[in-house]
Order: sequence, then C-alpha cells, then structure tokens
Amino acid sequence: MAPAAITPRRLTFREMDDAAIVHRQALDDRLPWLAGLHSAADDSKYFRDKVFTACSVWGAFEGGALVGLVAYREGWIDQLHVLPGAQRRGIGSALLALAQGDFSSLSLWSFQANTPARRFYEERGFAAVRETDGRGNEEGQPARGHQPEDRGRVVISSARRKRGRGKRDECCRGRPGPKCRRAGLH
Repeated sequence: MAPAAITPRRLTFREMDDAAIVHRQALDDRLPWLAGLHSAADDSKYFRDKVFTACSVWGAFEGGALVGLVAYREGWIDQLHVLPGAQRRGIGSALLALAQGDFSSLSLWSFQANTPARRFYEERGFAAVRETDGRGNEEGQPARGHQPEDRGRVVISSARRKRGRGKRDECCRGRPGPKCRRAGLH
C-alpha cells in the first residue's frame, strides 16, 4: 500500500501541542541525551507562547496526522522537524521550500552533533558560517549557524570540501552558462 499523500497547511494555535510533540520526538531521536530536558508541558508552552507568536508555523500532514513542521520568520528558520518514521521522504525538503517561498534568504542553527540535519541543510544549499561551543544556548550543545551559500562567491561546505569542488564548479566546471545563471549560481 502506498503512503498517504502529504498535505501542507498553516497550523493553528490549537495545534501547537501537536507541533511540540513532533519537535520533541524528532529531537529526542537525533539527540537522545537531551531527552527529558523539558517536560511536554514546557514544550507546549514554548510553542504556544514563543513559536506561534513569532513565526509562521506550517505542518505537513499524512493521513490527517502531523508528521513534520517548519516555523519561520523574516530571515530565520526557527524550527524544522520531521517525525523519525517520516524522514527521508521529501517532507523536510517540502517544508524548507515552503519557507523559502516566503523569504528567499533564511538562516538557521543546528546542533553540531546532529549530523543528519547538517547534511540535510548542506545538500540544500546552506553553508556553515559559524560554530559555537554551546554556552549560548539553553541545551548547552555546540551549535552551527547556516546561511544560504553566497551567490557572489563560492562557500565550500564540508560535504563539498571532500570532493574538492564548490557549487559553482558542480554546475558548469567554471564556465558560466545560462542554466547556472538561472539557478542563481553566477
């Protein structure tokens, strides 16, 4: 049986408890040592009082159940989470594209220990621009700031560094053509 279609829609205030559950399950799966840092009530309060009031919050639904969410505001993605069982099916990419449709340049933070998240963002054109030691966040975890790769110069991310090429070289081998200009690479 084929999986149900994914339907995106803006979340309501009443759905912030469900959003908090998706957030917690996704985070606990990738960073299990942070499990229990906040109670379910704390997570729900945070989503209702902070995330919902500051961000546009969208969810991805499968068969009527919330399986992923993105919370964003001008210049920033504050939250992007997909339930562990729904990952690697394009849901995160669709939610990211939805946010980028509203704001073309969005920055975000990820935990350095969350290698799958870092890889996800790098594969979608984000470059690591800053690393912290974790003293500045509540979780005390080293974090990495990501921004869209600078269109005027090549920013080599760790995934591309291994191949020894930047994004510009991947599209035209250093000779700009109409395809890479349309994609905004030159």
